[in-house]
Amino acid sequence: MSWMVIAESLMHIYCDESGSFATANYAGAWCIIASYVLAESQRKAASDVLRRHKLRAGATYRDEVKRASISEADYFIFLAELARVGGVAIAIATDSGANQGAAANQIAQLSKLTGALEGASNRERDEIDRVLRDMSSLSPQLYVEFACRLHLGWRTIRLATLYFSGRYPATLGRFNWQLDEKPPNLQRLYRSSLPGFIQELAKDQPLELLEEANYQHLRAFLIPSDVHSGIQDADIPPANQRIYNAARMLTEEAKFVDSKTSFGVQIADLIVGGLRACLRGEFKNNDRAARLLGRLLFDKDTEHQILPLMHFTEGPKSVLDEGTALAAIRAMGQSAMRLRAR
Repeated sequence: MSWMVIAESLMHIYCDESGSFATANYAGAWCIIASYVLAESQRKAASDVLRRHKLRAGATYRDEVKRASISEADYFIFLAELARVGGVAIAIATDSGANQGAAANQIAQLSKLTGALEGASNRERDEIDRVLRDMSSLSPQLYVEFACRLHLGWRTIRLATLYFSGRYPATLGRFNWQLDEKPPNLQRLYRSSLPGFIQELAKDQPLELLEEANYQHLRAFLIPSDVHSGIQDADIPPANQRIYNAARMLTEEAKFVDSKTSFGVQIADLIVGGLRACLRGEFKNNDRAARLLGRLLFDKDTEHQILPLMHFTEGPKSVLDEGTALAAIRAMGQSAMRLRAR
């Protein structure tokens, strides 16, 4: 197999966040976490967009440029150029002002894990003890971040497989993640406990695949019970009956990096910074900002809110009481890319 074929089988996923996950005492304390996803063949075009953006801002290509330090006009040019690359952004938001229940939620999760020790094998007990140790070391702030990363990770896989299966199907063979650097205990928890949590999440929210799309390259992730010696293409179960190893998709090729070394993480940073500013109404032309950002976002259909919200407060409390944030999310949704799976 040539190097080019190997490279084309890569899906590149870059993650960053904007805002603080620390509980706030006021509404509208938005924190956004997002993935920016590219096929291998799109990486040069995306890198060129970022390089031109830096030069317009008076920086060099080696500098890291933050959204808050550039003009609104230059940022809009960047978003318009990035939309033409054809990559996709996937994001979730949380209002830290609605997360007063984060510590209680964390304690409840720890209690469930402790209960799982009873009847567990020695190997399982070792794994659970390790997760308990790492999770209990997290502050409520880092716990919220971990939970948001967990849900963003699986949302990214579910939507990226839909988006790229009809465009660059070979990218479904490998998921190459680059995440902005985090504290060591959060990195350990990501690697030690995310696989178990994500597999449970995948049972509740399985991959939604298109019967007519090409998923040949996803075969490497079919769980062992569905992989048989000498399996032929005709023997692969129908799309709606396949079960995949979600943990491998998220962790097998994941690494935490310094954003200065990753153009993709820098692009993700510019996207999440814009999303957060838009929910806060910080642009002079906030509606245009929302629509330009929306052109980068993707979801299955218009029945789904393009920027889903997570909160850690008991009960049905809405975190979208603010008119500015709701108007921005609606505008994003009106210009977002959609695909109705069949």
